[in-house]
Amino acid sequence: MRHHLASQTVLSGLGTGTDSEEWSRAVEMGGDNAVTVTYWSISVTTGSNLPIDVGFELQGSADLSNWNAVVTGMTLPTTQVPSYQVEQNTSMVVPWPYVRLKYTLIGTTGSRMMVGATLDTFTAKS
Repeated sequence: MRHHLASQTVLSGLGTGTDSEEWSRAVEMGGDNAVTVTYWSISVTTGSNLPIDVGFELQGSADLSNWNAVVTGMTLPTTQVPSYQVEQNTSMVVPWPYVRLKYTLIGTTGSRMMVGATLDTFTAKS
């Protein structure tokens, strides 16, 4: 099932070396055990306020309060906008009843990046 998690989420830089973090809403896995994450950048500030890095992390939870990283290291280039990426997690069972995305921007003060993301849940066959 496809879940639209972000269509125009704006991440703002807080200063060099400081992460700006946002989280999507939680998605119930239901009877599914795998996900495909699709994410993209829509726009970015230019000039000296260019973001340093933007990353995505798939997180899982059993109780909607405590979250654990499931897939890390998903990134988008900040110099090529728009940019598009698909991450498939089909070789590993997602052992959580709920998942969400964490968006992280590292940038200078005033840097901004607009991102979007979808999450497709499905049952992986063994």
